[in-house]
Amino acid sequence: MSEAVIADTSCLVLLDKIGHLELLKALFEEVVVTPEVVEEYGNPLPSFIRSKKVVSNISAPILNARLGKGETTAIQLACENQGCLLYSTAIGFVHLWVDFPFRGFEGLGGLMHKTYCNQV
Repeated sequence: MSEAVIADTSCLVLLDKIGHLELLKALFEEVVVTPEVVEEYGNPLPSFIRSKKVVSNISAPILNARLGKGETTAIQLACENQGCLLYSTAIGFVHLWVDFPFRGFEGLGGLMHKTYCNQV
């Protein structure tokens, strides 16, 4: 198991659709989403996923990316929690990662790679 991860809505939806939401629990010590992600997801969250509010205002580069509420707040929460890992399928903001204090990986492919590397 490794560090905490912040996930966006599409990640939860994809893992739920294939019946493997529990992979997040197997791979990460802590799984965090924003209330906006919870709202967009629309299903009850498993007990191992906790919700955390964004503390500061959304920064201009994130707002300018024109993403959904879930992606926007997940990115902002990752900025507020330096050193965390952001799990997102929002291809449109990949170029922003260079300027932000978090690490990230994308989509189901990224999660499957992490699963393989950790032999889960």
